[in-house]
Amino acid sequence: MSKSDKSTHSPAPEDFELSHDQELWDLLGNSTSDEASPLFSRNVMREIRLEESEATAKVPFWRALLTPRCLVPSAMALALVVAWPSLFGPEAETDAQASHSNELPAEVVESLEISLESELLIAAADKPGLFSDEEVIAMLF
Repeated sequence: MSKSDKSTHSPAPEDFELSHDQELWDLLGNSTSDEASPLFSRNVMREIRLEESEATAKVPFWRALLTPRCLVPSAMALALVVAWPSLFGPEAETDAQASHSNELPAEVVESLEISLESELLIAAADKPGLFSDEEVIAMLF
């Protein structure tokens, strides 16, 4: 059956048993159709807005303060106020100066330099193209 056959095909007569539902069909035939007023949709929307405004008007003002819309910025402001002295206070400056003054002892720096030089020489021996001839000579002398 093709697509066009389905659209023009009428249902079987047993689907519409008119005699069985004759009273219903008579009632439907006698009913009058009601027309909606031209302002029906406007009136419905006005009623919806009025109901919404009445629902929000019943909430006390302090309840509005407990919504996430108010709580999140308040919590962020409180966290900033609490953290401000530790981040930007005079103690933060002295901590930064103290961290710069923590230098390694001279013997540790010297042993690290020796280890670096030996590692560079080992790398130059393993991969000859890694350094130029002048760089290898500078590492040796």
